[in-house]
Amino acid sequence: RLLSLLVTDDYDQQGTPADFAKSGLPGSDQDGMLFPAYLRFLVRYNAQRRSLVQLYMVLETESFSADHPLHDYFEDRPDLTWEHYSRFAWSLPPQIGGWDHMRPIVRQCIEAMDGVQLRWMRRPPIDLYDEWLVFERMIFPSPVWDGYR
Repeated sequence: RLLSLLVTDDYDQQGTPADFAKSGLPGSDQDGMLFPAYLRFLVRYNAQRRSLVQLYMVLETESFSADHPLHDYFEDRPDLTWEHYSRFAWSLPPQIGGWDHMRPIVRQCIEAMDGVQLRWMRRPPIDLYDEWLVFERMIFPSPVWDGYR
């Protein structure tokens, strides 16, 4: 259960949209943050905490067991992430139709990021950030997302 606390009280509390809003980075305007810019911030943040990301990924895999202390956490992760991200103001392309239409895109981002992070842990090494940028172009395609990245 100590590892559970590490995930919920440490890992999940860092690299958040609130941290991004305070960063002053491009796209971090609190009145309308750019979601792809936040994800790039998160990827860069995670690249600096490789061992913690690795622990997170191991725990996620182990949590397939129903008796694992983090089983429910990881089962509920897509909903928890959606609820957390929904607390922030995001500037989105008009074609998207507002934040309520972003749920499948947020889910795809979680799935892609999990996969990229797993690949990052393997050999031959890849650059986590560069690999994320490839997925970003697929998830947030041009021309719809031009000016909103």
